[in-house]
Amino acid sequence: MRKVLLLTLATGAGHNYAAGSLREKLESEGFEAELLDPFRSGDRLLDVLVSGGYNTMAKRSPTLYGKIYRLAEKDVANETVINLIKRKGLKNLLSQIDDRSPDLIISTHPILTFLLGAAREEERLTLPVMAVVTDYIGHYTYMAHHGGIDAYITGSAFTKRDLIRRGVPEHKVFTYGIPIRQEFYQPRPCRPEGDLFTVLVMAGSMGLTKMEKVIGQVMGCPQPLRMVAVCGNNEEMREDLEKTYGQGMQADGKEVVIYGFTREVARLMDEADLMITKPGGLTVSEAIAKRMPLLIPYMIPGQEEENANLLETEGAAVRVERIREVGPMLTTLMQRPDLLEIMQRNLGHLAQAHSLQAVVQKAWELTEKEPVVSGGHPVDVLILTGGFSRGYGDAARALQEELQASGRETQTLPLLQKLSPGLHRKMKRSYLRYLHTMEPLYDLLGLGRRIRPNLMDSLGLRVYLPLFARWVEPYKPRLLVTFFYPWVFLGAHYKRKVNPWLKLVAFIPEVPEDRKFIHREVDAYLVPHEAVARRLEELGADPQKIHRAAFPLPQAFSKSKARAFRQSLLEDTEAPVLVLLGEEEAWLPREESFYQWLADSGFHTVVLTGENRWLEKLVSRDSFSRIVPVRSVDDLADLIGAGDLVVGRPYTIATYEALAADVPFIGYCPDEEKRFMSAPHGVRTVQDAETLTELLGQWLESEPFREELGREVAKRRDQYREDTTYAEVIGRLLAGQEDAGPEKGGHQDG
Repeated sequence: MRKVLLLTLATGAGHNYAAGSLREKLESEGFEAELLDPFRSGDRLLDVLVSGGYNTMAKRSPTLYGKIYRLAEKDVANETVINLIKRKGLKNLLSQIDDRSPDLIISTHPILTFLLGAAREEERLTLPVMAVVTDYIGHYTYMAHHGGIDAYITGSAFTKRDLIRRGVPEHKVFTYGIPIRQEFYQPRPCRPEGDLFTVLVMAGSMGLTKMEKVIGQVMGCPQPLRMVAVCGNNEEMREDLEKTYGQGMQADGKEVVIYGFTREVARLMDEADLMITKPGGLTVSEAIAKRMPLLIPYMIPGQEEENANLLETEGAAVRVERIREVGPMLTTLMQRPDLLEIMQRNLGHLAQAHSLQAVVQKAWELTEKEPVVSGGHPVDVLILTGGFSRGYGDAARALQEELQASGRETQTLPLLQKLSPGLHRKMKRSYLRYLHTMEPLYDLLGLGRRIRPNLMDSLGLRVYLPLFARWVEPYKPRLLVTFFYPWVFLGAHYKRKVNPWLKLVAFIPEVPEDRKFIHREVDAYLVPHEAVARRLEELGADPQKIHRAAFPLPQAFSKSKARAFRQSLLEDTEAPVLVLLGEEEAWLPREESFYQWLADSGFHTVVLTGENRWLEKLVSRDSFSRIVPVRSVDDLADLIGAGDLVVGRPYTIATYEALAADVPFIGYCPDEEKRFMSAPHGVRTVQDAETLTELLGQWLESEPFREELGREVAKRRDQYREDTTYAEVIGRLLAGQEDAGPEKGGHQDG
């Protein structure tokens, strides 16, 4: 029997409820399922600080909680706090997991999702992990380590789009609904004709005291109605309400029914016409499943506020800013049953993909996967990447696909993650910022210009080379391909000191500024453009070792996949889509007038902001509704392919992915030095916002201009297809190694 471990924390009842509902369903489907609060069972201090702190703050100071919630959306502030929790509690969490030996872990709490994802990325955990997002906006904590999460279960397509915009791969996100008890999936029966209009008033498990004021508004309505109040665990409020209103029919034609904590909420929804509640994630999910129209007068700031915004946007709820507005709004809704019918239809649209059975099926699929294990096996080619740059990762995967298709056993290794997990996490989150920080140190040590080679050689050999050898040696590669310049340096020393028969290949996609890629032990430099080859020769590289070849592109790219990604980001997919690549501040114009023009231009614009927070804040304004910010994506090719036109710095990787997608690329390069470093792959290159605006306007207005750009893309694509591939160059190097034999330079285990 397969075992599932459901992990939750007692911050409100929603996370526990989702885990409990899922446990019941899993057990009914043949799983062994255990529910665990790892802080409560293993670390009482964390339980008091995290769970107790949340409950106290949400109840007594919700405004302060909301501010902390929004602050935690900033990755630096978030990780500062959660890394403290990680240091205190991760070892104990992993110990409790080991004691239970599950086949699958399901997390219903964002903090636990963060910890589990980090543990997977650091290879401290090998089990598959499913995360249930129990709110309708994906907080940063859920996705900070999405690389270690196998599947996300969300409550709506809106939530799915939100996770994708923040960098979670689309194939990991499933809109199966937040798990709730099975009875909520049963449709509400038609309300008996002539029955009293019934209002169900709730406030969550803690029972907010504002609920009494809301009930006063309901009871003050002039129309006859039935008011059903559920006070949750707030016994004091239940007693006060019973003293004030009693139970049963009143003289003004109103009927009062008061409950404390009850498990009959599904039945109460069946018997109600409208529910007045705070928008907790589980309450909202139950209402969506039941097609229960909502009136929202109060909420805990933070995720509940975001849930309310979603429901209001989708036409599934009515939100009032002040409690005194509840009475008039309720009167209006009672007089306009057509509005309630429309809300029910909108709720049905949100619920169309919800299925607890689908969540169970996904659990079966994940438990059938082989566990992730460390270590290597002998290969022909080992591709070494930094593991933090998305573009290099795409190229490495594409090269691996090409080599495997030609029969070469190939493996890609994100080596920085192995050698220095802490540095890897920081650079993956904001590698451009760290590269800028590292440049002065890089120049000081002379790694590029070789001013002080002894110092760098000494540090490399003493500190990193043993680690490098430890990770590379299990693969016993015949050939190393390096996608990150420090690996050229370490690979060269590894070859000279450990395995002189190894072939070392340096992948150089951009025009190099200095000699950081050049080393006498390198057997081949793979370059995509003549400008790169010329610069390497100028810097002293052996021309016989420079190989011009077609840049490796993912074979799996398809227009249908890009179209689906486009639909996941945008509601209106018929308008022309402009993709802006703005991960660094200098990559796009800083003039606000440019973005105002975009918002009014007719383009539907998607902006990849990365760590460029100035740009993200700017384009997130309400007035820029036709501009969609996306912090990160798992596959840049999908984003580029989703556009009709792309603008950004003309880096080789991005321009070649645009070429594969048949999408024109406009390079924006105001910096003369950056233009020198970028190979001229852009169909057009501009230097300022004014010229860029003119060019974009011409694209919108002129069909002949669009056709001209299309012809230029087709010409470049045909030239690309005629080039030798990187895989063919590597194949020739391996063939020469085989012909030579070990004594003449062939392969031999080091």
